[in-house]
Amino acid sequence: MTNQEKNIKAAMPYLVMNPTASIEAIAALASISKATYHRTFESRDFFFNQMADYAIGILKKCT
Repeated sequence: MTNQEKNIKAAMPYLVMNPTASIEAIAALASISKATYHRTFESRDFFFNQMADYAIGILKKCT
């Protein structure tokens, strides 16, 4: 599992309930700094796209 996947997995349950969460909250949930978040993910949209891809990958494994 890549660092991106670990960060996404850590933040996903919270973001499902709080889709407008701040970058600070997302980074804290993933146990990374805000600077690391910005180095890992180009933008908030990129993060959400990566999260969607990760969720789709999980769903594909279930079928």
